[in-house]
Amino acid sequence: MNKLIYKILIPCLLLLVSACNQQEKVNPPFLYVIFTDSTYPDSELIALDKNGLITERKQIEGQGIYQIAKNKRGDLYLPITFQNKIAILDRTSDKILLNESERTPMFMKIQDELQLTLFNIGFDKNTLEVVEKGQRTIIDLDSTALVCTFDDQYIYVRGDASFNNSDAHFLYVIDRKEKRIINKVKLEEIGQTVAMEIIDGKLWIGSFVSEQTPKEHLLVIDPKTWKKTYISLNNGLNEGRIFQTVKFFVDEKFIHAVDAGNLVTVLDRKTWNISEVVSLSQDIREVVTYEGKAYILSQENDGTDAMIGVYSLPDWKLETTWSIHSPRQTLPQNLLISPDH
Repeated sequence: MNKLIYKILIPCLLLLVSACNQQEKVNPPFLYVIFTDSTYPDSELIALDKNGLITERKQIEGQGIYQIAKNKRGDLYLPITFQNKIAILDRTSDKILLNESERTPMFMKIQDELQLTLFNIGFDKNTLEVVEKGQRTIIDLDSTALVCTFDDQYIYVRGDASFNNSDAHFLYVIDRKEKRIINKVKLEEIGQTVAMEIIDGKLWIGSFVSEQTPKEHLLVIDPKTWKKTYISLNNGLNEGRIFQTVKFFVDEKFIHAVDAGNLVTVLDRKTWNISEVVSLSQDIREVVTYEGKAYILSQENDGTDAMIGVYSLPDWKLETTWSIHSPRQTLPQNLLISPDH
């Protein structure tokens, strides 16, 4: 009798395990959210499915993780800004690896065969590490570096020397082939912006409103002529609040400039004229887009919870919200669409 029961149970268990494995393959993580503690080495990477349900948690012994980058293989890179480490979620093993570094990583951008990493080596000095087609180059920068991006010809790095001069905001232009600085463009009325993107062959740079830079502007630079065009965003809707562009993204007709308050400025992609200013019902920490939807990350209840608002595009209609309780003393910082999507 017992043998008969085992003969029945074992195939059933094998089928159940097989079904679970198939479900995991069919339903991979859709969205990653990073939570971090800036005072203690404790962070957590949380994966969500397309319904906003948590599918996986990975605790990381890292203090100050504010970004998630990914390479073409699907590995996730998380710079740890208060330690000389970069956390990597290895796609093959599905484990977190901690890579030691001689310097403090501040920002990473990875695309195709090019990997850029900004490292801080002092109060007023940074380095840019360029890894392209297996070749590694270190470029010294004589200022704080905030963010970087690139096109086929140049690498662009936002420099800030405001510790000496409140007007000392500029753009390093680095020849991508020769790996050397060829230009240093002064930037007026921009501030310590963190948003920079190549759109239709032009470099778009966001704005940061402060006492030194009280005007709301976007800056567009033509790399062929270095002509600078300032686009005024003085719409009056953000008076008395911090204004900082956190992201640019485009669709077929429009450029969307997303503000860290709760505003999205929608500009015509051809004329750059402002089409509308959308006021959302949540503050914006970060945003990602996927298949006609925007996913907006906010810190709720003094950061004890993360909220993700899901909006349809281009009408910015709120479809649903997802809520995640922040692990331990961490706060939500950034999000990324899974490499599987």
